[in-house]
Amino acid sequence: MLFGQDTAMIYGVTLVEGGSCKIKIVVGAALAHEMMHAWIRLHGWTFTLEKSVEESICDVVASMWLDYTADENDPSYTENNARFAKSLSRHLKNSIETGSSGGEEFLKAKHAVEKYGLEDTLMLVVITRSIPE
Repeated sequence: MLFGQDTAMIYGVTLVEGGSCKIKIVVGAALAHEMMHAWIRLHGWTFTLEKSVEESICDVVASMWLDYTADENDPSYTENNARFAKSLSRHLKNSIETGSSGGEEFLKAKHAVEKYGLEDTLMLVVITRSIPE
């Protein structure tokens, strides 16, 4: 069970079955994280980042997605769905912030993005190969 939902594994991909707000939030956060990995590769970063640096940046992007969905007022949501969506977003965000790549490195990346913005933080990572102070 993933966050109390029915799931199925197909070709190594976890499918989440449930209401549309659940899918949008859970899959959206996972896609935001994975698309950041893709962005890094597609922009020709020819060096290898420490795993904790790359994962922290990807987690910050997923966290940003969760902030966006928590604040979103989707007109298709019922009042209960909206409350659930906000609660699920907060829970997932907390899981990211305290998860395996969470903690100090995540907070450092989050602070850098808040201070410099995502684009400038990424450029500083290219220059320094680490998350800027």
